Amino acid sequence: MSLSRPIITFDQTDKPYYPGDNVTGVITINNEKPLEARSIVVSWRGKSKVSGVNLFELPCVKYMFNKTQVTWVAKEGQNKIPAGNHKIKFSINLPKDCLPTFHGLLGKVDYKVKVMIDRPRKFDLKAEGEFQVTRKLELPMRMGINDWFFKTDLRSGLIFSNGPVTMKVTLNSLVFLPGQTIDLTFHVANNSSEEIRRIFAKFYKRTHYHARVQQSPCKEFYNHTCPLSCFQQANVRNKVRNAEKMKISLGPYSEQTYSMPFTFPDNETTPSFHSGLITHGYFMEFGFRSKNSVDKAMMCTLYMGEMGDEMLLGADKISEEKKPAVDAPPAYEE
Repeated sequence: MSLSRPIITFDQTDKPYYPGDNVTGVITINNEKPLEARSIVVSWRGKSKVSGVNLFELPCVKYMFNKTQVTWVAKEGQNKIPAGNHKIKFSINLPKDCLPTFHGLLGKVDYKVKVMIDRPRKFDLKAEGEFQVTRKLELPMRMGINDWFFKTDLRSGLIFSNGPVTMKVTLNSLVFLPGQTIDLTFHVANNSSEEIRRIFAKFYKRTHYHARVQQSPCKEFYNHTCPLSCFQQANVRNKVRNAEKMKISLGPYSEQTYSMPFTFPDNETTPSFHSGLITHGYFMEFGFRSKNSVDKAMMCTLYMGEMGDEMLLGADKISEEKKPAVDAPPAYEE
């Protein structure tokens, strides 16, 4: 008869936990006959791990917590777990500095509960369960206010320049949620001799990895801003969704404003974060394509996730300050 392994069940499965929350659940052991065992050990840990930055570096692991507890031990050397349905409840208080759950090409951040039944002269029975953790963004309050814009001058033409094109893209915030739809406002000044035939927006995620833990995390994604050598760091970027495109017909030496809706993927639930091992974030490319040319674009950093309470309060305060006064009388001159 095959032995059934322990089953780990978390009380909260429909949404992730936040730093400071209590993770609760139960471990079920169902044995029809007495089970030979010396002890039952439950452990829980949260860790970030990076491996594969280069062939000569060992995997680097940093634990946020790592604890073990013996929940049952055999009495008087009998080494028997009585037959029946046994339940072991657990409760874990998450530290305030927990990182969000993340699974990437060269690293991960994960949280697990494990149980091991120590059996004499036999293979141990083991089981593990993973729970999800997220966190709110810790950004300056100005990131959550309205009226952000990005502006640049791009050169049209494939080999030789046909003249400059000035593009300005306006967003209502730099912080967004998965599944959220926003309106992008493109103002395009075509100072070239070629017609512009389309504008577009692309969405990417990117991750910066360290081969070893740094005391000060990298908040940028550039090689030259990282204190480690190029052999001890790595950058990975992936396009998250297909480009949003709009066909236009903007003639030479003219300008026009366009509005384009853009929906962020609802499956990108990992918020932007940075740590001594991993920095993860998002960016967009806004651009155009003119006749007989290729895509020209500018890159803009965005943030995915919930705004922290301080950011929300700060954004509300700034919005109130920006409201026009309605009680002041009009100016008067004789």
